[in-house]
Amino acid sequence: YWAQIQISSNYRRSGDYNNAIKTGKQTLRYLNKVNIESFYTIQCTFFIAKYYYLMGKYVESLDYLNQSYIQCQKSNNKPQMAHTCIEIALCYYQLGKYNKSIEYIQKVHLQDSEEIDWYNGHLILSLINKKQSNEIDGKIIDSFIKKEKSNFDFFDNYAIYQIIEDASYLEIAYEQLQGRIKQITKEFKPKFLSYPIPKAIVEEWEKVK
Repeated sequence: YWAQIQISSNYRRSGDYNNAIKTGKQTLRYLNKVNIESFYTIQCTFFIAKYYYLMGKYVESLDYLNQSYIQCQKSNNKPQMAHTCIEIALCYYQLGKYNKSIEYIQKVHLQDSEEIDWYNGHLILSLINKKQSNEIDGKIIDSFIKKEKSNFDFFDNYAIYQIIEDASYLEIAYEQLQGRIKQITKEFKPKFLSYPIPKAIVEEWEKVK
């Protein structure tokens, strides 16, 4: 199992997300066939979903996240269930289904959740409020600002830029994206930069730099 996950991770690191997903699916079929304990199938479906998300294939990502969610329920894995709910909410946000996004965030008790889920849940809620021209909780914004920008990845820093329109967050997102691109094999770089969020970061940075 771990050898296959490492192969999939190596494909992801090189920017070959199609083969990362293919290897992940092969691993998942094996796990289901031999009835390996649910922790591994949860992790495997979650990784596949994350790869699809980066590629902008949100419907496909939701399919695997829903599988992960069901497995979390069966095994009563509450921490992973919270992570999965946040990822489902993020997919629904990207699809413009804001009510469904909020529904899944509400499944996570943010006040009692792990810090990463607290931040991501409030990030999505703030993005939705921004899209709908609703008021955004100033205390939540302050909590984002107080965190070091380097503690967030390029997805998060770009989201914060979209919320508060502070170009310093876009700049760090762009720099982090460039760091990620350096890890990617040359043949896969153009494809990676065509994915929705990397593409949006580059295009937005070109406008404001």
